[in-house]
Amino acid sequence: ASVHMAAAHPLSDGIIKDTTAQESADLIFLIDGSVNVGSGNFQYIRDFIVNFIDNLEIGPDRIQIGVVQYSDEPSTEFYFNTYSTKTEVLDAVKQLQLKGGDEINTGEAVQFLFDNHFVAAAGSRVSEGVPQAVIIITSSESSDDINQAEVLLKQGSIYSFSIGGRDADSNELVQLATDTSFSTLISEFRDIANLQQQFLPLVSGVARRE
Repeated sequence: ASVHMAAAHPLSDGIIKDTTAQESADLIFLIDGSVNVGSGNFQYIRDFIVNFIDNLEIGPDRIQIGVVQYSDEPSTEFYFNTYSTKTEVLDAVKQLQLKGGDEINTGEAVQFLFDNHFVAAAGSRVSEGVPQAVIIITSSESSDDINQAEVLLKQGSIYSFSIGGRDADSNELVQLATDTSFSTLISEFRDIANLQQQFLPLVSGVARRE
């Protein structure tokens, strides 16, 4: 029996290694940075992202993170290939500040991701078949049209998650999300911490190609 065990052991080890090696994704956090969010709520969003990333395997061969903040127009906080370690990514997220701006142009922001982030120059591994994903966090109904954004996300096979504050439009959130289970509405941004258990397994599932 001991010989049999010894033979089986490397095999099970190999299988475990293979599973973890497959856990990879390029994940963007697209954050509403408008005055509608406000700096207090922005802190809740920032803490949520920090805790979320802390639970992921981060690195150039694992899960890469990018952050874009948007309101009147989108702006890159960092790209997939800006940082290569979890510590660097977390430090960068902790330093995020509310951008401000009156409008919430979600449609334009999604287009911006395709032009500037889901591309090889930004570190995207889309050509290698690595899952591309976005978590959209918005406080309100979009100021611009999101129909084109919906088409882009679906045609680009992007795994899209949406979290909306109380002024958000639930139909719009569902429209932007890959699946209804990838979308949720919260009444207060202080409740966003509770979404960890809903979204973390979904993102991990995407990274594991489940």
